[in-house]
Amino acid sequence: MGFFEFATVAVVFGSGVAVICTFIDKVFGDRKEKAKLEFKATQERARMLEAQLIESQRHGDMLQKQLEWHTKMLETQDRLMKQLADGGSARPRVGSAS
Repeated sequence: MGFFEFATVAVVFGSGVAVICTFIDKVFGDRKEKAKLEFKATQERARMLEAQLIESQRHGDMLQKQLEWHTKMLETQDRLMKQLADGGSARPRVGSAS
């Protein structure tokens, strides 16, 4: 077998392998790309859920403070109503009378 015959066989064999590799890459490459896109979408969804969780915690803290403030107001209102019922003054003194 001469050099040119060997080179011809090598080129034909190499071309066949290249065609098969290209075909396999096209078939399985699409799956790989789809998996990458799915992964990116999942990451984005996780980021969005994390942001939503942080916002919900912030909102919960705000509502907790609001509840504490309203509770203090109701306690103050109850004390004033009790003072009125006991015959006390409904208006607390603001300044000192000298």
